[in-house]
Amino acid sequence: MAPFPDMERWSCEFCRASSVTSHHPFSCEANSGSRTWRHEAIKNLLAKVLGESLPGSVVRKEEDLGIGPNGHQLRGGVVLKTDGRKFITDVSIVDPTGAHYLGKGSDQTPDAAATVRELLKLKRFEHVYGENGSALPNSTTTQFIPFVFEATGRMGPAAREFFHRTLDEKCWDTKEEFLQKVNYTLWRWNARMILSMRGRIPIVAAQSDLGGGPT
Repeated sequence: MAPFPDMERWSCEFCRASSVTSHHPFSCEANSGSRTWRHEAIKNLLAKVLGESLPGSVVRKEEDLGIGPNGHQLRGGVVLKTDGRKFITDVSIVDPTGAHYLGKGSDQTPDAAATVRELLKLKRFEHVYGENGSALPNSTTTQFIPFVFEATGRMGPAAREFFHRTLDEKCWDTKEEFLQKVNYTLWRWNARMILSMRGRIPIVAAQSDLGGGPT
């Protein structure tokens, strides 16, 4: 199902992007605020399920992790302390229909988009957590987790492994409820971005287009 017709000769009036496709609402700068709120909603759900499922653990959102290679402040999304170990997650949502990820085979291979984002996150934080995000230097008790969801609702490999390892079989109902809420939240915000582009951000023909608009 495509929210807009795929017409390569059309451009976005808001960001002036050319060759607009049906998935442009998920990447247009007009929806940067919606993407931020979508991210925060998923982060809140993760913090809630970890806190409720692991009595005696400490869960908090946001932790300063120092300055990255590009000079920007790095922050962990949801921090979990349990059984003498510390897990720092960085929540991220990636659109597998984006051109970059399609070029990596996301339309053919499950987890392709999420894996690309995971590797990017590990690279970004490797000066803090090491090459594989396994632990802080000289520490075996702190682990970094690139917690990635694809915008379609699929959980990335690293997030999936951490989630099912941390929450055992006794938490099955809780895990199922969490995944249902995540999918609902993703689709809700995806729909808002599509509707926003339909009504507030018009799509107009590029100057080279001699035809009429979509009907």
